[in-house]
Formats: sequence, structure tokens, C-alpha cells
Amino acid sequence: MTVEKGILTDYLPNLKADVIKIDIDGSEPLIMDSLCEVIDHNPGILIFMEYCPKIWPVSYEPMSVLRRFTDRGFRFHILHDDGRIVETNIAELAAHSAVEHLDLLLFR
Repeated sequence: MTVEKGILTDYLPNLKADVIKIDIDGSEPLIMDSLCEVIDHNPGILIFMEYCPKIWPVSYEPMSVLRRFTDRGFRFHILHDDGRIVETNIAELAAHSAVEHLDLLLFR
């Protein structure tokens, strides 16, 4: 079965969003252009994201993807299963090499 590719901003060009949840099993780098369009039009947005660069396409480096968020003023926090929320940075995230994903909260 094939799935037709769709770009969020093609369907909702003037999307106003308070929260975005990203859970696309390794395809996160592939949506960055469209996601950045939404982010740029929604200054107070919160982003929940599953982060596991180990399963990203090999041509994507974690640091370049993460910098697109930091360039827009975002800070990163890991959401732990026990309820703790721990601030982190792009150097620590870029070094994450486990197959298990991290649950991240990003906000400005």
C-alpha cells in the first residue's frame, strides 16, 4: 500500500496552532520546511515531539535539524515517564544514539 504525501501547509496555509504533536516514526527531518512555516506564524506554539535520530534517514544530521528550532528561540525539555521535565540542549540531544525515542517539549 502506498500513502500519498501531503504537506500540512498545502492544506492549511493559514494554520493557527497553540500545540503541535510530532510522532512520525523517523520522518521528522522531512517535515521541517513545512513545520517551520507553521512555527513562524505561531509565536506562542508548544511542540511535543518524539525524538530518535537513530531512525532518521542517514542524510540528516541531528544538529542541523535541532538548530532550526534553536534559531527560532526554542528550548528543549525531556519529558520523563515518571513526570519529571528536564531541560536539555542540542549538544546533548545530538549525542543521543539509542534506538529508544525521547519525548521532548519545545517552547520559546
